[in-house]
Amino acid sequence: METVVPLGQLLVTSGLVAQAALDEVLALDQTDGRRVTELLAEKGFVRPHVLAQFLSHQLACPWGSLQRVEIAPEAVEKLPGDVARRHHMVPVHLRTSRGSTALYVAMDDPTDDVALSEATTAAKMPVKPMVALASEIKEQLAELYPPLPSPAPPPVLPLGAFPPPPTAER
Repeated sequence: METVVPLGQLLVTSGLVAQAALDEVLALDQTDGRRVTELLAEKGFVRPHVLAQFLSHQLACPWGSLQRVEIAPEAVEKLPGDVARRHHMVPVHLRTSRGSTALYVAMDDPTDDVALSEATTAAKMPVKPMVALASEIKEQLAELYPPLPSPAPPPVLPLGAFPPPPTAER
């Protein structure tokens, strides 16, 4: 059975990030809720482009700029917005090979097997990761899956006022 090395440890082993920097970001990750890759870049421990290129090379995973790629509407239709937002992934395109169609998604952490598994279930087809910058993913998610409008709040009635009774239909 193949052992999966956590992304942070892979970065430390390669010399791209110091163990102390990873420890600091992992501590923040517990309270902050943002992804490790995003925190590493924000803290200046690694440049986003360097991180994306490293992941692409180490994991033999395609890397691309979401600003330069055309996102296929049929790919977006396959992945529900809640799954895309929760796992920070953008559906990019569908590819058919040998009679099987797969959904390619851009992620800042293509080692996230839980996210890929949930996306596979939601899309009802195999999902393949691509590497992209966290900032570009965030921008695309906001554009592809805009937040739903909030329902209008109920009217505020003056103190002591009661709403009108419902009208009886005959």
